Amino acid sequence: MINSSFFNKSTACFTVALGAAAVAPLHIDAAKKNIVFIELDDLNFRFMNKLGGGFTQTPNMDDLATNGVYFSNALAQGAMCGPSRNTLITGLYGHMLGYYHNGNLGSIPTGTWTLGPAMKRAGYTTSWIGKTHVRPITKIGEDTLSVAERMTRNMGFDFAIALVGHIAIENEVRKSPNPDALSSPYYDFLKSVGKWDSFKNDCINRVPVTSLSDDEYLDGFYSNKAIEWLENNKNLTNPFFLWLNLSCPHGPDDVPQPYHDMYPNDLPAPLSSDFGNAVIPTPLQLPKSVIDTASLNLTRRGHAASVSYVDSRIGKVIQKLKDIGKYDDTVIFFFSDQGVMKGNHGKYKKGSLFNEISNPSLIIACPKYFRKDVVEDSPVELIGIINTVLDIAEASQEDKSAPKSKSFLPLLTGTGQYNKQYAFTEIEGARLCVDNRYRFYSTKEGNLLYDMQNDPAELNNIADSHPKIVKRMQNAINKWLTNSRPVLPAYFLRQGKDEELIRKDVKLHF
Repeated sequence: MINSSFFNKSTACFTVALGAAAVAPLHIDAAKKNIVFIELDDLNFRFMNKLGGGFTQTPNMDDLATNGVYFSNALAQGAMCGPSRNTLITGLYGHMLGYYHNGNLGSIPTGTWTLGPAMKRAGYTTSWIGKTHVRPITKIGEDTLSVAERMTRNMGFDFAIALVGHIAIENEVRKSPNPDALSSPYYDFLKSVGKWDSFKNDCINRVPVTSLSDDEYLDGFYSNKAIEWLENNKNLTNPFFLWLNLSCPHGPDDVPQPYHDMYPNDLPAPLSSDFGNAVIPTPLQLPKSVIDTASLNLTRRGHAASVSYVDSRIGKVIQKLKDIGKYDDTVIFFFSDQGVMKGNHGKYKKGSLFNEISNPSLIIACPKYFRKDVVEDSPVELIGIINTVLDIAEASQEDKSAPKSKSFLPLLTGTGQYNKQYAFTEIEGARLCVDNRYRFYSTKEGNLLYDMQNDPAELNNIADSHPKIVKRMQNAINKWLTNSRPVLPAYFLRQGKDEELIRKDVKLHF
């Protein structure tokens, strides 16, 4: 299992797993479980309290960890919102879609397997609420339909509120020649409660703190819509699948004032301010370095405030599950699409593969049936939650064979075997392979290898001194790519190739 030094504080409060064979078995009963995804945007895992540095207030994330399994060695399959979210809903790696950066993909090709229809075939009532970045299948003549309409028509969701994140909304309002003419479920809500003008002025002036209340802020709207949907469907006789996509803690970090007031002083410094002894290959390099201490403190305090705000919204959704009597029979998957640096290695943002970015903060909780208070260091992939969900939903074998990752249900129940030795992720020009100890970054310019037991901050590149490990992990990457073809360049599906040619040439599950 993982050394406790992996974390920024002691994790002695956890029951550390010793492997599936050593854990008392837990069994799922005959009834299918409800499934709730709570997906955040840009959560740096070190900003969770119990699981991270211990300097933030995240009681609801802490409770999820206490009641579930935290996957400390999980990898998101994209280093930006778009690639991560589209790989997740299709069960395909980024290289199979040619999707490495936001904007690479026009839409998921018609005929691609996606999770929503599979859940409906398994008997679930389905709902998508919140931010998208998913590129829904768009058939001929549907270009003018909203994303929500395409999510219900083509992506298998019975109900959908599908908008964008806060920063995109702010930019839309700022750039519109006539903001008052804008219409969306969120804008219409603000107008109905008399807060449109206030919100509009916040956007135009880029205020550091919103004038809106907790419920009026974007994630308040999204979480309340999820609560409303749960209330309206509390008497379902069949199970439900709710995918709630929250916008925080992605910037602009202008959450309501009380959450900023939680962090009046400087936060602890990041684990590292540079990359130690490594020369970073070009594909892994990140733009925008931290300029000064004041800007570093500002961005870290803003992230902490946003994390605490979104934690409060998560708590309200979970409480609703309890209020309607569904909590005990609901599996909650909590994760971020990817992380963000927030000062580690002297960098701010995302787009590379280092731990702060590739770690999706994955927690899975269903305390009545699954293990509790466990930190699991087996290598898992975020898209593996799709296969895990399909196992829980008792989906057909045909649906289970479509996604390309591996279910890790045995790691939740403590029964059966999980034989996946490696997990993988990628950006354009670089790939990352992890096992339960090492992180190996492969590029044409050179490689990086880190021993995460002894170097959790990724400061000592040992690739040159450990050639056998480098060879073993490079071979694992090569095998992964061979078994998950096609390997497409970026923009492949946006270069004028029609779908008939794509079907013939690359066979993307059409």
